[in-house]
Amino acid sequence: MQSIMASKLRKYGDRGANRSKAPFGLKQPNQVVLTIEDDGAGIEAEKIKQSAICKELITTQQADSMSEQELIHLIFLPGFSTANAVSDISGRGVGMDIVRNHIEKLNGLIDVETNLGQGTKFTIKLPLTLAIVR
Repeated sequence: MQSIMASKLRKYGDRGANRSKAPFGLKQPNQVVLTIEDDGAGIEAEKIKQSAICKELITTQQADSMSEQELIHLIFLPGFSTANAVSDISGRGVGMDIVRNHIEKLNGLIDVETNLGQGTKFTIKLPLTLAIVR
């Protein structure tokens, strides 16, 4: 991924002001910003809340005091899953926490925005120097 990132930055880094058209990411001062979004159903905060309580990742009292955005960010907890059954690709609770851990190891950030019925957008910010050096 790192060599792909570096080659895309070299190719699209000098495009000028309209960098949002770059197929890989938007370059901001000292950062590469990757946006991954869908036009699906969005993430249901109440479903996240109930699943986290059921799996004893948080208490009911903690959940009741959380904002909708805080509830959405529970998807990054180790062991979190909303799947009803374990399969080869879901339900094991290994996923978004691993993604966030790897991004943070690179001194990056990940954020999630979601709108029910409209979709979800993940924004990943990585240091530009990392993308070029590696």
